[in-house]
Amino acid sequence: MSDTLDDAWSLVSQYLADNPQSLPQSQQQQQLSYSLSLPPVQPTPLIQTTGRTPLTIRRKRRQATSAIQSSTSTSTPTAASSSATTAPEWAATDLRAFSSNVSPHFASLSKVCHLPSATLLPLCHQYLRLDTCSAPALASFIQAAVTDTTVSYENQQILLRCAAQSRWFSEAIPAVLQTQLIALLPDHSPVIVAALMLPLLESPEKLHASLASMLIKCIKSKGMPLASTESVAMGITTLVLEKAIVLNDSTYLVMEALLSVIPVDRPSSASGWLKRWPSVMQKMAPMNPDSRKLCSLMLLLVNKFGTHLAVSHLDQISSAAGLLTVPQKKAVVLAAARK
Repeated sequence: MSDTLDDAWSLVSQYLADNPQSLPQSQQQQQLSYSLSLPPVQPTPLIQTTGRTPLTIRRKRRQATSAIQSSTSTSTPTAASSSATTAPEWAATDLRAFSSNVSPHFASLSKVCHLPSATLLPLCHQYLRLDTCSAPALASFIQAAVTDTTVSYENQQILLRCAAQSRWFSEAIPAVLQTQLIALLPDHSPVIVAALMLPLLESPEKLHASLASMLIKCIKSKGMPLASTESVAMGITTLVLEKAIVLNDSTYLVMEALLSVIPVDRPSSASGWLKRWPSVMQKMAPMNPDSRKLCSLMLLLVNKFGTHLAVSHLDQISSAAGLLTVPQKKAVVLAAARK
C-alpha cells in the first residue's frame, strides 16, 4: 500500500489511541495499522462468547502461539526447511478443497491458518472462495475464525476479508449470518469492524438495502462496544477524505445509525470523527445534491452534536447544505445558526 494510504489509516489508529474506552493503545494501534493496510480480497455449532474479553482472548492466543513456536523450534532444521518449501502447495490444496465444499469445517484449515500472514494473504486471495458454502457454513467459518485463540489477529483479518467477498453479502442477508455477527460483537468487535464491516462499506454501490440493514442492526445491538462504534464513524471519514469514495443514501442511513447510538456527552465527541464529519458532508453535497438522506444526516448531526462543534465546522455544514437542492436544507442552515 502507498505511504498516503498508510497515513490515512493511521488517523483511525490515533483516534482509538485517544479513546479511554478502547483496548490498550499499543494493541489497538497494532491491530488497526495492519488491518486497514490489507489490500481488498479479489472477487472471487455456534459457541457462547459471553464472559470472554478481548484481552483474555489475546492472552490465550499469545500462549497458544508461543507453544506452537516452541514445538516448531524442536524440529530438525531439515524438517523445518522442507515444511516451509512445501507449505504453499499443500495449503493451496487445502484451500481449494475447502472452497468447493458446501459445508466445510474450519478445522480442515487448521494448518493453513497458522501460516505466517505474509504467506497466507496471497494464498487466500488466489484459492479461498466462500461462495459455494451454505449460509450456516459461512456463519460457522466466521465464528471459528475469530474465536480460535491460536490464530493470529492478522490471519483472522485475512480470513474475514475473504468472508466479506462472499456472495452471501451481495444478496439478501440470511438471518443465521446476521445473528452470528451480532453474537460475536461483545467480545470480538475490533476484528469484525476492521476486517468485515469497514470493507463492506468500502463499496457503497454494493451496499444494498439488506446489507445496510444488517450493518445498522450490528451498530445498534446492545453488545456493540462504543469504542468500536466510533471506529466505524472514523473509518467512514477515511473512506471519503483519503480514499475518495463517494457515499450514497444507503451509507447515510448507516451514518444516521452511528449518530443515534453515540451519546452526546461522550468525552471524545469534540474530537476525532466528529471534527471530520463536516468535511465529509461538504465533500458529498455537490455529489449528492438531491439527497434527502444526506440533508437529514446534516440536521441530526447539528441538532445532537452542534454544541461540540466549532463555528468553523458549523459553517462547513451550512455551506454544504446550501449546495443541496432539497427544501429541508433551510432547516440545516437555521439549526447551525442557532448553535
